[in-house]
Amino acid sequence: LTLCPEVFQAMERERQETVRRVVLQAVVFAIGVLLALAYIYRKLNIEMDLKLRQRNFIAAVTHELKTPIASLRVWFETLFSRDLGSGQKARIQELMEWDLTRLTALVSNLLSVARAESGRLELFPGPVELAPFLQEVAEDMDRRLGAGSLGLRFDLSPGIWVEVDTKAMTTVVENLLSNAYKYSEEPRQTTVTLDADTQTAIIAVSDQGHGIRPRELSRLFQRFYRAGDEMTRTVPGTGLGLYLCKETVVAHGGEIRASSLGPGLGTTFTIRLPRIPAPEGAASQAPELPIG
Repeated sequence: LTLCPEVFQAMERERQETVRRVVLQAVVFAIGVLLALAYIYRKLNIEMDLKLRQRNFIAAVTHELKTPIASLRVWFETLFSRDLGSGQKARIQELMEWDLTRLTALVSNLLSVARAESGRLELFPGPVELAPFLQEVAEDMDRRLGAGSLGLRFDLSPGIWVEVDTKAMTTVVENLLSNAYKYSEEPRQTTVTLDADTQTAIIAVSDQGHGIRPRELSRLFQRFYRAGDEMTRTVPGTGLGLYLCKETVVAHGGEIRASSLGPGLGTTFTIRLPRIPAPEGAASQAPELPIG
Protein backbone atom coordinates (compact mmCIF):
# COMPACT_ATOMS: atom_id res chain seq x y z
CA LEU A 1 0.00 0.00 0.00
CA THR A 2 1.54 3.28 -1.08
CA LEU A 3 0.40 6.69 0.18
CA CYS A 4 1.16 9.95 -1.55
CA PRO A 5 3.69 11.98 0.56
CA GLU A 6 1.76 15.18 -0.20
CA VAL A 7 -1.14 13.88 1.91
CA PHE A 8 1.14 13.36 4.93
CA GLN A 9 2.64 16.83 4.46
CA ALA A 10 -0.82 18.43 4.30
CA MET A 11 -1.90 16.56 7.44
CA GLU A 12 1.27 17.66 9.26
CA ARG A 13 0.75 21.27 8.26
CA GLU A 14 -2.84 21.09 9.49
CA ARG A 15 -1.72 19.57 12.80
CA GLN A 16 0.90 22.27 13.33
CA GLU A 17 -1.59 25.01 12.47
CA THR A 18 -4.09 23.57 14.96
CA VAL A 19 -1.42 23.38 17.67
CA ARG A 20 -0.38 26.99 17.04
CA ARG A 21 -3.99 28.15 17.11
CA VAL A 22 -4.68 26.32 20.38
CA VAL A 23 -1.50 27.68 21.98
CA LEU A 24 -2.33 31.23 20.83
CA GLN A 25 -5.84 30.95 22.21
CA ALA A 26 -4.47 29.63 25.50
CA VAL A 27 -1.97 32.52 25.73
CA VAL A 28 -4.66 35.12 24.96
CA PHE A 29 -6.97 33.53 27.51
CA ALA A 30 -4.21 33.46 30.14
CA ILE A 31 -3.34 37.12 29.48
CA GLY A 32 -7.02 38.05 29.73
CA VAL A 33 -7.34 36.24 33.05
CA LEU A 34 -4.18 37.90 34.41
CA LEU A 35 -5.37 41.36 33.30
CA ALA A 36 -8.77 40.76 34.87
CA LEU A 37 -7.15 39.64 38.13
CA ALA A 38 -4.84 42.66 38.10
CA TYR A 39 -7.80 44.98 37.49
CA ILE A 40 -9.81 43.37 40.30
CA TYR A 41 -6.80 43.55 42.64
CA ARG A 42 -6.27 47.23 41.82
CA LYS A 43 -9.93 48.06 42.33
CA LEU A 44 -10.00 46.21 45.63
CA ASN A 45 -6.89 48.07 46.78
CA ILE A 46 -8.44 51.41 45.82
CA GLU A 47 -11.68 50.51 47.57
CA MET A 48 -9.89 49.33 50.71
CA ASP A 49 -7.71 52.44 50.74
CA LEU A 50 -10.76 54.69 50.36
CA LYS A 51 -12.61 52.85 53.15
CA LEU A 52 -9.55 53.18 55.39
CA ARG A 53 -9.32 56.91 54.67
CA GLN A 54 -13.06 57.34 55.24
CA ARG A 55 -12.78 55.55 58.58
CA ASN A 56 -9.82 57.71 59.56
CA PHE A 57 -11.76 60.78 58.43
CA ILE A 58 -14.76 59.89 60.61
CA ALA A 59 -12.45 59.33 63.56
CA ALA A 60 -10.66 62.62 62.88
CA VAL A 61 -13.89 64.60 62.52
CA THR A 62 -15.23 63.04 65.72
CA HIS A 63 -12.06 64.09 67.52
CA GLU A 64 -12.09 67.58 65.98
CA LEU A 65 -15.71 68.03 67.14
CA LYS A 66 -15.31 66.40 70.53
CA THR A 67 -12.28 68.38 71.66
CA PRO A 68 -13.68 71.94 71.39
CA ILE A 69 -17.12 70.82 72.63
CA ALA A 70 -15.54 69.28 75.73
CA SER A 71 -13.48 72.42 76.20
CA LEU A 72 -16.56 74.65 75.92
CA ARG A 73 -18.36 72.50 78.49
CA VAL A 74 -15.50 72.99 80.96
CA TRP A 75 -15.47 76.77 80.43
CA PHE A 76 -19.26 77.01 80.87
CA GLU A 77 -19.11 75.03 84.10
CA THR A 78 -16.25 77.21 85.31
CA LEU A 79 -18.11 80.45 84.52
CA PHE A 80 -21.30 79.45 86.29
CA SER A 81 -19.83 77.57 89.26
CA ARG A 82 -17.09 79.93 90.42
CA ASP A 83 -16.63 83.58 91.26
CA LEU A 84 -14.10 84.87 88.77
CA GLY A 85 -12.38 88.16 88.29
CA SER A 86 -12.79 90.24 85.16
CA GLY A 87 -9.35 89.17 83.88
CA GLN A 88 -10.17 85.49 84.28
CA LYS A 89 -13.52 85.95 82.56
CA ALA A 90 -11.86 87.75 79.66
CA ARG A 91 -9.34 84.94 79.29
CA ILE A 92 -12.09 82.27 79.34
CA GLN A 93 -14.08 84.26 76.79
CA GLU A 94 -11.02 84.36 74.52
CA LEU A 95 -10.57 80.58 74.81
CA MET A 96 -14.26 79.94 74.17
CA GLU A 97 -14.16 82.14 71.08
CA TRP A 98 -11.18 80.13 69.84
CA ASP A 99 -13.09 76.87 70.30
CA LEU A 100 -16.14 78.28 68.51
CA THR A 101 -13.95 79.52 65.66
CA ARG A 102 -12.45 76.05 65.36
CA LEU A 103 -15.92 74.46 65.23
CA THR A 104 -17.15 77.02 62.69
CA ALA A 105 -14.13 76.43 60.45
CA LEU A 106 -14.65 72.66 60.57
CA VAL A 107 -18.34 72.90 59.68
CA SER A 108 -17.57 75.43 56.94
CA ASN A 109 -14.96 73.09 55.46
CA LEU A 110 -17.38 70.17 55.48
CA LEU A 111 -20.07 72.24 53.76
CA SER A 112 -17.59 73.52 51.18
CA VAL A 113 -16.42 69.98 50.39
CA ALA A 114 -20.02 68.85 49.97
CA ARG A 115 -20.65 71.72 47.55
CA ALA A 116 -17.45 70.99 45.64
CA GLU A 117 -18.36 67.32 45.21
CA SER A 118 -21.80 68.24 43.88
CA GLY A 119 -20.38 70.87 41.54
CA ARG A 120 -22.04 73.70 43.47
CA LEU A 121 -18.99 75.50 44.86
CA GLU A 122 -20.18 79.11 44.86
CA LEU A 123 -17.58 81.73 43.99
CA PHE A 124 -17.92 85.50 43.72
CA PRO A 125 -14.68 86.57 42.04
CA GLY A 126 -13.39 90.09 41.74
CA PRO A 127 -10.07 91.80 40.96
CA VAL A 128 -7.51 91.44 43.75
CA GLU A 129 -3.92 92.57 44.00
CA LEU A 130 -2.15 89.55 45.44
CA ALA A 131 0.79 91.07 47.35
CA PRO A 132 -1.18 93.02 49.99
CA PHE A 133 -3.86 90.31 50.08
CA LEU A 134 -1.36 87.52 50.82
CA GLN A 135 0.48 89.57 53.42
CA GLU A 136 -2.73 90.47 55.23
CA VAL A 137 -4.01 86.87 55.27
CA ALA A 138 -0.65 85.47 56.43
CA GLU A 139 -0.17 88.04 59.19
CA ASP A 140 -3.73 87.53 60.43
CA MET A 141 -3.16 83.75 60.51
CA ASP A 142 0.11 84.27 62.39
CA ARG A 143 -1.64 86.39 65.04
CA ARG A 144 -4.33 83.75 65.53
CA LEU A 145 -1.75 80.97 65.95
CA GLY A 146 0.41 83.09 68.24
CA ALA A 147 2.37 86.12 67.14
CA GLY A 148 5.57 85.02 65.40
CA SER A 149 4.72 81.32 65.58
CA LEU A 150 4.87 80.86 61.79
CA GLY A 151 8.21 82.64 61.40
CA LEU A 152 6.88 84.45 58.34
CA ARG A 153 9.10 85.67 55.55
CA PHE A 154 7.74 87.42 52.46
CA ASP A 155 9.03 87.85 48.94
CA LEU A 156 6.05 89.45 47.19
CA SER A 157 6.23 91.17 43.82
CA PRO A 158 3.78 94.10 43.71
CA GLY A 159 1.36 94.90 40.90
CA ILE A 160 0.16 91.32 40.24
CA TRP A 161 -3.62 91.11 39.90
CA VAL A 162 -5.96 88.13 39.65
CA GLU A 163 -9.72 87.64 39.70
CA VAL A 164 -10.64 85.51 42.70
CA ASP A 165 -13.21 85.04 45.41
CA THR A 166 -11.31 86.56 48.35
CA LYS A 167 -13.15 84.48 50.95
CA ALA A 168 -12.45 81.20 49.17
CA MET A 169 -8.83 82.10 48.41
CA THR A 170 -8.32 83.17 52.03
CA THR A 171 -9.37 79.67 53.08
CA VAL A 172 -6.84 78.18 50.63
CA VAL A 173 -3.93 80.29 51.94
CA GLU A 174 -4.93 79.69 55.56
CA ASN A 175 -5.03 75.93 54.99
CA LEU A 176 -1.49 75.98 53.57
CA LEU A 177 -0.22 78.13 56.43
CA SER A 178 -2.00 75.89 58.95
CA ASN A 179 -0.22 72.86 57.47
CA ALA A 180 3.11 74.70 57.68
CA TYR A 181 2.40 75.32 61.36
CA LYS A 182 1.20 71.79 62.21
CA TYR A 183 3.95 69.94 60.36
CA SER A 184 6.93 72.01 61.50
CA GLU A 185 8.83 72.16 64.74
CA GLU A 186 9.83 75.36 66.51
CA PRO A 187 11.46 77.63 65.55
CA ARG A 188 9.40 77.63 62.35
CA GLN A 189 10.22 79.44 59.15
CA THR A 190 7.42 79.87 56.62
CA THR A 191 8.08 81.72 53.38
CA VAL A 192 5.35 83.20 51.20
CA THR A 193 6.51 84.22 47.72
CA LEU A 194 4.70 85.80 44.80
CA ASP A 195 5.97 86.06 41.26
CA ALA A 196 4.43 86.04 37.79
CA ASP A 197 5.01 85.65 34.10
CA THR A 198 2.99 87.39 31.40
CA GLN A 199 -0.09 85.22 31.91
CA THR A 200 0.18 83.52 35.31
CA ALA A 201 0.49 84.59 38.93
CA ILE A 202 2.62 82.16 40.95
CA ILE A 203 2.13 81.85 44.71
CA ALA A 204 4.36 79.59 46.81
CA VAL A 205 4.07 78.71 50.50
CA SER A 206 7.20 76.94 51.78
CA ASP A 207 8.07 75.50 55.17
CA GLN A 208 11.06 73.73 56.69
CA GLY A 209 9.00 71.05 58.37
CA HIS A 210 8.55 67.30 58.21
CA GLY A 211 8.54 67.05 54.42
CA ILE A 212 6.75 64.45 52.32
CA ARG A 213 7.89 61.19 50.75
CA PRO A 214 7.90 61.41 46.92
CA ARG A 215 5.41 58.56 46.53
CA GLU A 216 2.87 60.48 48.64
CA LEU A 217 3.00 63.75 46.69
CA SER A 218 0.54 62.64 44.01
CA ARG A 219 -2.04 61.63 46.63
CA LEU A 220 -1.95 64.73 48.85
CA PHE A 221 -4.96 66.36 47.23
CA GLN A 222 -7.19 63.29 47.36
CA ARG A 223 -10.25 63.42 49.57
CA PHE A 224 -9.62 62.09 53.11
CA TYR A 225 -5.91 61.48 52.40
CA ARG A 226 -3.34 62.43 55.02
CA ALA A 227 0.38 61.81 54.66
CA GLY A 228 2.19 59.67 57.21
CA ASP A 229 1.43 56.63 59.30
CA GLU A 230 -2.19 56.53 60.47
CA MET A 231 -1.24 54.47 63.52
CA THR A 232 1.33 56.95 64.84
CA ARG A 233 -0.02 60.29 63.58
CA THR A 234 -0.53 62.92 66.27
CA VAL A 235 -1.18 65.99 64.09
CA PRO A 236 -4.89 66.95 64.13
CA GLY A 237 -6.82 67.24 60.88
CA THR A 238 -9.51 65.67 58.70
CA GLY A 239 -7.74 65.14 55.37
CA LEU A 240 -10.08 67.57 53.59
CA GLY A 241 -8.06 70.78 53.67
CA LEU A 242 -5.83 70.13 50.65
CA TYR A 243 -8.70 68.52 48.73
CA LEU A 244 -10.71 71.70 49.25
CA CYS A 245 -7.68 73.81 48.27
CA LYS A 246 -7.39 71.98 44.96
CA GLU A 247 -11.12 72.19 44.19
CA THR A 248 -11.11 75.93 44.93
CA VAL A 249 -8.00 76.70 42.89
CA VAL A 250 -9.23 74.62 39.93
CA ALA A 251 -12.59 76.41 40.10
CA HIS A 252 -10.64 79.66 39.62
CA GLY A 253 -9.00 78.24 36.49
CA GLY A 254 -5.69 77.58 38.24
CA GLU A 255 -3.66 74.67 39.52
CA ILE A 256 -1.92 73.70 42.77
CA ARG A 257 1.03 71.37 43.26
CA ALA A 258 3.18 70.16 46.12
CA SER A 259 6.91 69.48 46.09
CA SER A 260 9.32 68.16 48.68
CA LEU A 261 12.85 66.79 48.68
CA GLY A 262 11.80 64.17 51.22
CA PRO A 263 11.20 63.62 54.94
CA GLY A 264 12.66 66.35 57.12
CA LEU A 265 13.36 68.66 54.18
CA GLY A 266 10.24 70.80 54.15
CA THR A 267 7.41 71.20 51.65
CA THR A 268 6.43 73.82 49.08
CA PHE A 269 2.89 74.33 47.77
CA THR A 270 2.70 76.27 44.52
CA ILE A 271 -0.49 77.87 43.20
CA ARG A 272 -0.80 79.18 39.65
CA LEU A 273 -3.68 81.50 38.78
CA PRO A 274 -4.59 83.34 35.57
CA ARG A 275 -3.27 86.88 35.72
CA ILE A 276 -5.38 89.91 34.77
CA PRO A 277 -4.41 93.52 33.98
CA ALA A 278 -4.57 95.95 36.86
CA PRO A 279 -7.96 97.71 36.98
CA GLU A 280 -7.92 101.19 35.55
CA GLY A 281 -6.94 103.72 38.18
CA ALA A 282 -5.84 101.07 40.70
CA ALA A 283 -2.71 101.95 42.64
CA SER A 284 -0.35 99.15 43.62
CA GLN A 285 -0.02 98.68 47.36
CA ALA A 286 3.61 97.75 47.92
CA PRO A 287 3.90 95.39 50.90
CA GLU A 288 6.21 96.12 53.81
CA LEU A 289 9.18 93.80 53.33
CA PRO A 290 10.81 91.81 54.75
CA ILE A 291 9.08 90.38 57.80
CA GLY A 292 10.52 87.61 59.96
